Parts: sequence; C-alpha cells; structure tokens
Amino acid sequence: MEIVFTIVSFKSSNWWAYFVDSINIIIGILTLLIALKIFYRFSFKNKVLDKQFETVSELVNILQHFTVSIHSKGHNEPKENYFSLGWRVKFFDFKNLKESENHKELFFDEKLLFTQAWFEQNPLIGLDNNPFMPKAIANKIEKFRIWLPTKANLDLYDKVTYIDLDQFDPNFKRGEKNTQFICNPNEPCFENFETFYIMCKDLVEEVEKWLKKYDADYLNLK
Repeated sequence: MEIVFTIVSFKSSNWWAYFVDSINIIIGILTLLIALKIFYRFSFKNKVLDKQFETVSELVNILQHFTVSIHSKGHNEPKENYFSLGWRVKFFDFKNLKESENHKELFFDEKLLFTQAWFEQNPLIGLDNNPFMPKAIANKIEKFRIWLPTKANLDLYDKVTYIDLDQFDPNFKRGEKNTQFICNPNEPCFENFETFYIMCKDLVEEVEKWLKKYDADYLNLK
C-alpha cells in the first residue's frame, strides 16, 4: 500500500511539473507576441514620424527661400494711379512684421489683392494634401488656397495693397507684361493685409511648434 502511494505521488509530481512548464512556455510565447506587436507598432510609428519630419523639412526649405513681394498705393497721396510703395518680405520675417517700423504703413483697413501669378504658382498650394504633412500645419497651409478668384479692377481702389511672388525669383514664370490682379470679397484672405499677415505668422509659429515638440527647434530659420 505504501509503494502504490509512492508511485501515485511520483506521477502527480511529474504532471504538475509538465503543467507548470507548459504554462511558462505559453506565457513566454504570449510575451514574445506582445513584444513583437509593440516593436512593429513603434517601428511603424517611427517610420511615419521620419516621413513627417522629412515633409516638414521640405516645407521649411520652401519657406526659407520664399520671399513675398508687396506693393501699395494711396499712402503718399490720395488717388495716386501707381504703386509708390513696395516691400520684399522673407516668409519667416512675418512672425515679427507688425512690430517693424519699416512695415507699419501696410496695416490699414483696406482690401487686399493678389496677382494672377500668386494664384497659379504659389509654392504652398497643394502641400496641405500631403498625407505626411502634420494636420495642424496642413490646416494653416490650406488657408492660402484661393477659391473662385475674379479679375479685380484697380480703378475701384484708391488705397490698396497687392501680394505677389518675388519678382527676382527665376523659379516663377511671368505671363503677360501687365500684371493681372484677382479678388474675392467672400474669402478672408482678401479682407486686408493684416489678415494675410496673421495667416503667414500662424503658419510660421505652427511649424516652429511642431519642430520644438520633437526637439528640432535649433534650426536656423530666417
């Protein structure tokens, strides 16, 4: 009777050992699967982030070389028939433009026009559709899109400012000799220069915010 008990006890001990080993193997497999899932998840996330950084870097490069041409009439004398004032502003300078004494004449409550060249060749247009462009930045870029522009008659404006592409940039092709102007009173960007200034400033700050989030705020933006 004692021998039988010993054998049964021995068999029970082996069974328990097998059970424990099986549980450990299962736990090990599950741990491995979870680790692989986390690895692939973060690996894919890092690849997307790398692509986003590449996309934002391309945008920064565009803005770094993007100079906006601004012309205004009606400041020096009423109803002047030519644009007597002009500025060339680098895009990253819009962040502090309103504080500049050299640009204070731009901030008046009059309508703003754009050139046909700006409408057709603005390098920002379409960048908001890039799937790797961070949404917050894409939303700022989208505001530069001009919908249903109509030809503007300059004779209707005594005091007005227009926005153009940099005349000295060879990348932009000029069409007709006489500059064509467009408007659309239903769009915010045509309200006045300050609305356009805010659009540019918001884009610059959103780019800087995104770069700072990923410890890349040491770039030489100017």
